[in-house]
Amino acid sequence: MDPWQLRHHFSTFREPGTHTDRLVTLDEMAPYVILSCLNGQLFKLPVLDNAGNLLSERTIAHLVEEACHLATSAPTTMPVGVLSGLKRDEWAQHYELIKLARGVDNADEGANARHLATVEEALFVVCLDKIEAPVHAPGSLQDALMPLNHNNGLNRWFDKLQFIVTENGRAGLTW
Repeated sequence: MDPWQLRHHFSTFREPGTHTDRLVTLDEMAPYVILSCLNGQLFKLPVLDNAGNLLSERTIAHLVEEACHLATSAPTTMPVGVLSGLKRDEWAQHYELIKLARGVDNADEGANARHLATVEEALFVVCLDKIEAPVHAPGSLQDALMPLNHNNGLNRWFDKLQFIVTENGRAGLTW
């Protein structure tokens, strides 16, 4: 693959629209990724320090551990990422409503639009998954691939490049 093509994988998102989605590649690459941990909770994870240098593996691992701890201590009732798996026209309607709605405390106008922009501007999404009970025969190809595709859909953002890592060490990506 030509490295030039990689530029169009990172900092790119699919904006839902009625009848037609729009593929958007941002001019500037964001210095963070979105980490989706376990309960569909989203965390903004920096990958660069204030000077623009790549954070160490140890620092990134520590930040991931902190996010996972927070995700397991405060479960989400309805992860918003699941909506990105709806039929496209339906997701487009919800997307517009979410952008217009006020924040959780109903006081911050534009909060939801800023949160969506944070996800959209990220380099990519990393999904850390628990393994659901097998739907297919244990050990089958379908059983191995389902968690790397959609799992239960609660821990995904289908409009971004996603790297999926399961608790048993399997990894894959989906777009």
